[in-house]
Amino acid sequence: MHADATTHPTLTPGSKNNDPNQVKYLQQQLNIFYHSYISVDGYFGGITEEYVNKFQTDCCLKVDGIVGSQTWNYLDTIVPYANAPHSTLSQSNNNNPAEVKYLQARLNQAKRMGKSGTATIPVNGNFGSQTTTRVKQFQSDFHLTADGIVGDKTWSILEDAVLKP
Repeated sequence: MHADATTHPTLTPGSKNNDPNQVKYLQQQLNIFYHSYISVDGYFGGITEEYVNKFQTDCCLKVDGIVGSQTWNYLDTIVPYANAPHSTLSQSNNNNPAEVKYLQARLNQAKRMGKSGTATIPVNGNFGSQTTTRVKQFQSDFHLTADGIVGDKTWSILEDAVLKP
């Protein structure tokens, strides 16, 4: 189920005006991205808000718990990469910007969880010097060759680091 970001209404924690089907879609997307177990019940309660805040933090969005057009856009752009095979990414490659955003959000998640990194990087789809530096730092932290190239091994270890307890 993929909806155009323009079709999503703004969702607010605890509001009785939220469309339950849109809240369920939100909960499903957060479950896919975080491999979490948010109850898909159509109610935007505290646990859903907690994961929205995590997502907004990991994507360098305004952290307010409100799911507006920008949060929907990031959800719709990067969540499909959560369960997809990944391309090899590097600064010199012609990368898919949406997949780079997914990588950047995962690197920020590793930082937020205290597993790697000290700085948050922009989630802008540009594999520039900041992303290269963060990739190398992650690779070094996990005893990989710190070459700034995100291949199968780096992808696997990054996703294990952020998705497994």
